[in-house]
Amino acid sequence: MFENDGSNALKPNDYALIIPEQAAEEAARRRRRRAAKPRQRQLTSQQKSAVVAVTIALFAMALTVLMFKAELNTDYKELSQSKERLETLSSRAEQLSSEIEGGGSLVAVEEKAAELGLQQASESQKVYISLGGEDSGEILAEDSGTGGLSQFFNKVAAIAEYLY
Repeated sequence: MFENDGSNALKPNDYALIIPEQAAEEAARRRRRRAAKPRQRQLTSQQKSAVVAVTIALFAMALTVLMFKAELNTDYKELSQSKERLETLSSRAEQLSSEIEGGGSLVAVEEKAAELGLQQASESQKVYISLGGEDSGEILAEDSGTGGLSQFFNKVAAIAEYLY
């Protein structure tokens, strides 16, 4: 007699067909359906504050992880740049080392002298010295200044004279 279309509402033409026994059965069925549905449980204020605290803690942990990740990325970038700089400096050091080794050769010295405008000495400019005897030295004049500073300047002057 009842056709349920899911709305639990009676159609106007069904009112005439309602029998009190059937109405009682229908009401009982409705109560059972309502009782069978689980009711949503209301959270207490203590439970609500616990949920908020857990949410805040999870957010703080996620933020901390992101901060550490950003710092790690920054450190990794700096490390990569330092490695690149080290490789560049190492290759430059090798290049300079090979230039130093090559710069001491006779050919390199002759090329540098030619760049500076120097020429080889002619035969008339060459003087040969014979050192057949013993090595000896002679003091021509003794310096009156025996202080440390005057001795220092005398030695610097002697070195300069020897070099030029």
